[in-house]
Amino acid sequence: MEFSGVFPESFDVVRCALPLFDHHRSTVSPNRFKEAVVVVARYGADAGFGELSPLVKPLYEEQFLDAAQSVLLDLLAELSRKFKPGSSFDFEMYRSTIDSVRGWSSAKFAIDTALADLNGRLSRLGPFGSILNWFSESDPSVVLRERIVNLDRKVGVSDFNVAPHGTSIGDFTVVVPDFIDVSRYRRVKIKVDAKVCEDPSWLSQLSTFVRDVPNSIDVVVDFNESAPSTAVLAALSDEPIKFLEAPYGVKTVEEGLRIFRDRQYKVAFDESLVDEARLVDFDNAGLFDIAVVKPHRFDSVSRLVNALERLSAGRSGTNTFGHFYMGGMYDLPVLRRLIAVLTTIFPDGEASDLGPDVDYFSAPLLPSVVAGVGTLKVIGGVGLSGAFVPNREYVSTRCRIEDGQITKVD
Repeated sequence: MEFSGVFPESFDVVRCALPLFDHHRSTVSPNRFKEAVVVVARYGADAGFGELSPLVKPLYEEQFLDAAQSVLLDLLAELSRKFKPGSSFDFEMYRSTIDSVRGWSSAKFAIDTALADLNGRLSRLGPFGSILNWFSESDPSVVLRERIVNLDRKVGVSDFNVAPHGTSIGDFTVVVPDFIDVSRYRRVKIKVDAKVCEDPSWLSQLSTFVRDVPNSIDVVVDFNESAPSTAVLAALSDEPIKFLEAPYGVKTVEEGLRIFRDRQYKVAFDESLVDEARLVDFDNAGLFDIAVVKPHRFDSVSRLVNALERLSAGRSGTNTFGHFYMGGMYDLPVLRRLIAVLTTIFPDGEASDLGPDVDYFSAPLLPSVVAGVGTLKVIGGVGLSGAFVPNREYVSTRCRIEDGQITKVD
């Protein structure tokens, strides 16, 4: 497949604070603000958007925002030195430049998403066509290609080209309802520190809560690799829990085989799936039942789609299909909208960690951010628990990358 794309005239990197509508839903973040970085690829009047997702604090990811932003700026400067604005750039050179830095998939994915988004807009493609256009290293299968083409015909362009408009913080002063409509959810996830579970009274409270959840809703206990004891696992084995997420951290196949050799429960891997290579190795070894796929852990959109296609196809010789879901604590609509598109392409999986199901499909757009005068605004505007409205008072830094130079913009 021939890669199609032009190189931007410039990039903007905007660091801002998200004024959250409520406390962030992550158990490790009690703050009313969350820092975020948006990368904007510009060509003429069109712009494409990517999101740099790691957090500085709390410590939720292995990668941190300060370092990832530094890598992002260096990679953008190197790219803008090698390619002329508007030129049809060589994909192999693009990938070799990106891959010259080891790791930091979040920075690479932010660039790749912004370029895919920009070129989709320039070509007046829908989100599905934009993704299909961005393959080069390996073509999607015939089945996946046809599925994407059909979706692009069905949904695509009309929903993608939305007139620029946005939100303001005043739009989100309404009172949040005190109740939760459980019919909108398919899963309840309970995040648990394994050390707390050693207290019998707390473990009893957890069991009571699990039993009180309606039968129509799956219950998951997420240990965030906090290593529960054998006694805790035994106590939970009789409860109606769908699966345990990330009970232990795993770095090698050998370690995983030793830890999970005798397990009597279904397990999901999250933090241990730090990149595509480890996901493939662990999947081949059958270490997990469910993969938690977070987009920013992949170097490119095409590699993410290839991994989802692999997971969607099921393990060889079994009838297991769709043993994955897409997650991530993303408050910006950039990756949330990408997840919405991918859950439409791969209906055997699902989106999770983000809120009620209806959130994912409220606007089938790739990045739903538009540029305003001196600001960025968001179509739809609502993230996990807040509105992304980085007006000037919320923007801490804005850098422009052009002709290999990084300039701070006031």
